[in-house]
Amino acid sequence: MSMSQLEFGKIALLGLVVAAGIWFVTSPVTFKSANTGAKVLALKSAKATDQGAGKSAAAIQAESVAYSDWDYIDGMKHMAAKRYNEAVESFSRATASQKRNSYAWYQRSLALLAVKRNDEAIADVTKAIELNPANADFYFARADAYSRTKQYAAGIADCRFVVKEIGDSKEAQQNLARIYIDEKEYKAAIVSLARAEELCAQDAGTLNLLGICHANLGLVDQAIADYTKAIERDSHSDSSFTNRGLIYLERKEYQKAVADFDSVVRCGKEDAMTYYNRSRAYEALGKKALAKADLTRAKQLGYDPAKGAPG
Repeated sequence: MSMSQLEFGKIALLGLVVAAGIWFVTSPVTFKSANTGAKVLALKSAKATDQGAGKSAAAIQAESVAYSDWDYIDGMKHMAAKRYNEAVESFSRATASQKRNSYAWYQRSLALLAVKRNDEAIADVTKAIELNPANADFYFARADAYSRTKQYAAGIADCRFVVKEIGDSKEAQQNLARIYIDEKEYKAAIVSLARAEELCAQDAGTLNLLGICHANLGLVDQAIADYTKAIERDSHSDSSFTNRGLIYLERKEYQKAVADFDSVVRCGKEDAMTYYNRSRAYEALGKKALAKADLTRAKQLGYDPAKGAPG
């Protein structure tokens, strides 16, 4: 596997839900209208008896979060500590006692995604959507799960539904672009990212995604420019430093690669891939001791020489 295949397919993206180990971008958008979209109306109607006829989307959402369930709280603690299997168990108890709490179903779906139980995650987040069709993040989470299982059309449909019925946003367009990237439809992703840039011209995540597209289209200089501009917008954009550093590594510009990987570490990102890649740059520069130290750290963080580069 080449360096570009390794990184451009598995890059960590700015603004993602890190605690859940997934890529989708969350959104603050709220439901526009109780009369917006036949699908929303149908979902609300189907749940009218359970949730109470005539309730607004805001009232339903408020009801969903008005609880003090210790199992849910424990689940959130497990998520923060990346103990995903334990989180699944806690949220399972929460969904049993809080069947109408859309957030319990949603959070369990995130925990299931983190342990690659994708079909179960889809079922859970679909339940969350049935209970609360107003929440864009639920659709984004399901789109993520669909993309993981190569159901790209379904994921795209969820993102487009959000754009049409809940509200267009940079988050919706970024999530749509991410699915196109997974599908290797880079030109389509660029169209969505252009729209994201129109909606919010100060977001580093949009430019990082553009860089991934341009790099995969062979427009490497443009990709470097994208990552550089992303870093200008956000000096802690570790994913942009990582991606630019990998290009420099491939181009044998080793000092620049080391500088970018140094920046990733300064941003607080401790992962095997960063240390492994920096060790390669140090090795090429003849800095054997530094290369060895980074390789040792990469192994401590999960790099297995028998399996090749960490990903």
